[in-house]
Amino acid sequence: MACCGGGIAGQRAGAAREQLVEYWIGEGFTDVGESTSDADMDRARGRGHTLITDLEAACLLERGKSDETNRVKLHDTVRDMALWLTSGSVQGYNKKFLVHAREGPEAPLLGTERWGDATRISFMDNWELILPSSIPYCPNAETLLMNGNPHTVGVYDALFTSLPMLRVLDLSHTGIAELPASIGLLVHLQYLNISLTRMVSLPKELGKLVNLRQLVMRWTRNLRRIPLEAFLPLSRLQSLNMSGSHYSWRWELTESDAEQQRGACLRDLERLDGLSELGLDITTSDCLNGLLSSRRFTRSMRFLSLLVVDGLTPSRLQAALSSMEKLQVLRLSHCAQVEELRFTADQVQSLVTLVLSSLPLSRVVVDGEAPLRCLRRLEITGCHSLRHITWAGRLPCIESIVVSCFDSMEELLEGDEVDVVEGRPFPMLRMMNLRLLPMLKSIAPTPIAFFRESQGLLLPRAEEASIWSQQCRKDQVDRWRAGMHT
Repeated sequence: MACCGGGIAGQRAGAAREQLVEYWIGEGFTDVGESTSDADMDRARGRGHTLITDLEAACLLERGKSDETNRVKLHDTVRDMALWLTSGSVQGYNKKFLVHAREGPEAPLLGTERWGDATRISFMDNWELILPSSIPYCPNAETLLMNGNPHTVGVYDALFTSLPMLRVLDLSHTGIAELPASIGLLVHLQYLNISLTRMVSLPKELGKLVNLRQLVMRWTRNLRRIPLEAFLPLSRLQSLNMSGSHYSWRWELTESDAEQQRGACLRDLERLDGLSELGLDITTSDCLNGLLSSRRFTRSMRFLSLLVVDGLTPSRLQAALSSMEKLQVLRLSHCAQVEELRFTADQVQSLVTLVLSSLPLSRVVVDGEAPLRCLRRLEITGCHSLRHITWAGRLPCIESIVVSCFDSMEELLEGDEVDVVEGRPFPMLRMMNLRLLPMLKSIAPTPIAFFRESQGLLLPRAEEASIWSQQCRKDQVDRWRAGMHT
């Protein structure tokens, strides 16, 4: 119950499974041990997902409403009991949570007299969080969740000086533009999330977090500079995720760069011996060449975006994918020479998400008996030369499909006899979102039956209902039409 509360006791809407696992690794529930090998982090994540499955089987967790495959939440009764157990009013139970989540910016924070005994503090999803000017000393607090407060623009030095034992700190989806130097005092910190913040530069004091194992910096679009001192001392760092940040990496520095204030280059990350999970955006050919020449990088790559990379040809992309056996998310965007994309059965067997955007693609080929066998989410936008996605009918585990902005696509799956799995396309499909497809006439030559309860088909125009009504069962059409008019 304590591990549930540490991650989601304050979240009625639920939490992403992967986020919970990251919290639990930081809190020590899945115990990665003293080693920093790939296998240790993989085992820790495996234990976390197994724990979620066990809690679901025991009816302590249930699927979240907004995304039933990726999110879980506590049943309201279980949540209330967890908060009661950890409120400090139960004799003999020494785990105390301070929860002020989804209360709104006008609701006053709980009295500071309760802070000192708290082991976990959640201030998430209040839109704006106004901390008191005087923060009590909290020697027992190991987790602080401040995520989901986009109008919170800063944190005081006093906040971190008052929480010396923190292991988990989530500041994601806030308006914070800089971290105070006191961040360096959190020497026990193992998990730091600053995703979706307005961070422009990282403080060099970040390098004092000698026990940090997970650093999540996704979608930090304002980030312009990373001092070398902020990264290089992080010898225990195992997971670094900067996917979606569009950070302008350089492979190595020139002599003129060396004369200026030293910032980290991509090659510096090779010196982080414990790094076993990596998420990056690559925007230059030099960085891609360097990445592919490093076994440490290719072995560690989990989340990769290739954006406007000059000289990225289909054959070069094929070679890159063959070297990244643990890649989970691949995004390709605005790469002018990627006219064909080919996947073989032995490539990217761990790929879960594939996003293709604004590419001159005319052909996608999937070879082998079970290609892309783990792929769950497919998103294709603005690839105008692509006439259909018939190849996707062979993917056994697709749950979500988004296809948008195609000027001339008439059929989603082409031909009378589509090569499909289990006699029909998309046997595990839960959601299909089709947008801005003015010429679309047909989705599939055979009916699509959504898997169990699903979000169904999302179409932007009412006149497209006639297309869908020919493609699925009547009860699904009625459910979709009812939803369209609510």
